[in-house]
Formats: sequence, structure tokens, C-alpha cells
Amino acid sequence: MGPIVELLVLALAGAATWRLTRRLRPPLARGLLLAAAALLVLAVGFAGVSIWASHDPGVRLEPADWQRPHPGVVRLLDAAARLGFEPVGPPCRADDPARMVLWGHVHRSLPIYATVFDADSPYGGRTALDLISPLADGRGVLISASEVWEGVMPPYPGEFRQIVPGASPDELLSLHRSALAFLSGHGLAARGVWAAGWERDLRDVEGRRRRQFLGWPLATSARVVVRSLVGGSPYLGPLAAQPSVSRQLRRASAPVSR
Repeated sequence: MGPIVELLVLALAGAATWRLTRRLRPPLARGLLLAAAALLVLAVGFAGVSIWASHDPGVRLEPADWQRPHPGVVRLLDAAARLGFEPVGPPCRADDPARMVLWGHVHRSLPIYATVFDADSPYGGRTALDLISPLADGRGVLISASEVWEGVMPPYPGEFRQIVPGASPDELLSLHRSALAFLSGHGLAARGVWAAGWERDLRDVEGRRRRQFLGWPLATSARVVVRSLVGGSPYLGPLAAQPSVSRQLRRASAPVSR
């Protein structure tokens, strides 16, 4: 029912826009409004295609011939090693439109993966470090990141995010551990992680994100456009302090859909 409802809402919005613009004078104002509406539709459509392509659980991960990463990546890799993370293997490149290079890591003693994303390369984009902890019994995942753009995509039930712009790797790890303790106090403990499971768990997150998108494609695309334009996200700051955390906990308690 989700996509059908969205189509009805879109049709009603289009009819209302047409009715309002018919009464506008002079014609220039009407034309400007129609052009703005057309641009918004194009932006939502482009966002939808981008989301579909970027969250592909079956994406091929190719060996990356990236022997000399730039200084930004080197700093993140050095920080990961200093904080107790070990590489799961050589870097790989995602065979998708972003062509992002990934360095997967697993912590020596904590249930946490670390992934360095190198998009600041000949392919364009930015560089980031994510900390990821799958929750036990398939209840979801905790993701900590320092880039605002990582919070524009609406999460699936059980996907907890805390986006802390500008946080250092040390600060990010401290916040992640605090969030793990918070979730554990609500009956959502992290499960163990290991090097061989990094790719599988990465694909699991992307698969759930795609299924979430397919459930509400227009609403999801519109949210991504709005959040990208205004630069905000409801998942900014430590998890325990987020206004929506109670609702997130209730969604994580719903029956698991794999």
C-alpha cells in the first residue's frame, strides 16, 4: 500500500498546484511556479535513482589498486590502527556509480567494524570513517559517523545512527561505545564481529536500506532532497540525546524482517 498511497498524494499535490497556478497573474509568476515544481520533481526522481544505485546489496567489490592513498585517508587508517582496529583485507572498490574505495576493519576486542570510505579520489566525493556494530538476533545496527551527508537517508527499523559532524576518530569511538551501552540497557546488545563477516554485514545493511526505500520510494526520495538542501538530519548528536530515540527503540522492537 505504501507506493500506492504515495502516488495518490503526488497526484493530489500536482492537481492542487495546477489549480493554484491557474489563477496567478501575470503569466510569468505562473511559469516560475510551474518551473520550480518541475525542478523539484526532477530532483526527487534523481534522488530516487541515486538511492537505488547506491544501496545495492549485490554490488561487486573489486580489488582496488590504490597503493598510495591521499593524506586524508592515511590519517584515518592510522587512527583506526591506533584505536585497535585491524584490516579485514586489502582495499576494495565498489562497482557502483560512486566507485568508492573501502578499507574494512574489525576491532581486536570490541564488537565494532570500522570502514574508511575514500571518495575523495579521481572519482570525486569525500572521505569518511564509519563505525558499525550489528545488533544481536538481527535486531538492527548501530552506525556512528562524522559526515552530515550520512544522515540524509531515512533509516530502516533497527538502524540506529548518530552523526557527529567534525568528530575525530577518537571521539567517534567514545560516542559509539556510549551508544552501545545505551542500547544494551534497552535490551539491544551488539553481537560479535570478525574479519570474514565484514562484507556480509555491509551487504545486509545495504539490502535492508534498499527494502526500506522500495517500501516508500517517493517519500524517501523527497526526504533526501529536503535534508540535502537544508543540511539537517534528525540523527545528529549522541544517540541517547536524539529526540526520536524513543520511536527508534519501538521500531527496533517490531518483528524482524530479513
